[in-house]
Amino acid sequence: MKRFIAITLIFLTLLFSGCLQQKPEDIKDHLVINPLYDASKVPSTMQYLSKGESAQGMLKVKATYNSAYLLKSYSYFEPDSNEIYFFEPKEGYVFLVINTTLENFNEETVMTGGNDFSVADKDGYRFYPIIFYAENPMPLVDALDYSKKFKGEMLIELPASKINIILQYLLAPNYAWQINANSLTSK
Repeated sequence: MKRFIAITLIFLTLLFSGCLQQKPEDIKDHLVINPLYDASKVPSTMQYLSKGESAQGMLKVKATYNSAYLLKSYSYFEPDSNEIYFFEPKEGYVFLVINTTLENFNEETVMTGGNDFSVADKDGYRFYPIIFYAENPMPLVDALDYSKKFKGEMLIELPASKINIILQYLLAPNYAWQINANSLTSK
C-alpha cells in the first residue's frame, strides 16, 4: 500500500510539474490557454465554413457563426446596486464579440453554451469567452432543451496582434470559421 501511494505521489508530481512547464509565460487572467493542438498540424479533415454555415457536433448540437465585430469598451447597468460598470480590454488587447447560434437536435437536454467555443490563433493559442453583460448574451453554459436554440453574443478578449483567428465549436472539432479581424467593424 505504501508503495502504491509513493508511486502515485511521484506520478502526480511529474504530471503537475510538466503541466506547469508548458504554460506560456504571457498567461494573464486565464484568458490565454496553452494550445490543445498544434495549429501548424491542423487535421487534414478540417473543414472551413463560411459565415452562416453550420457545424453539427457531438451530442447533436448544431453551431452557426452569424457575425463578429470589435468592441472598444462597454458599460453595464446593475439594477440591484444601481451602479454603472465600465469595461475596457487590457492594454494591447481587444474585445472580439462573436454572435452564434446553438440548436439542439438531441432528443435530450444538453448542457452547452459559449464555453464550448474558442478562438485559436496561427500559433495555436486558444482564447475562450468571458462573461459579457449584453442585451443578448450567449450563456456560458446552460441547459438547451430538444429543438430549442440559443442565439447570442460572446465576448473574447485577445491580444490585438492575434487578429487572424479561427472560431471553433469544440464539440465539432473538424469544423472552423476563419475570422479576419482586420475586416471587422469596430463599435
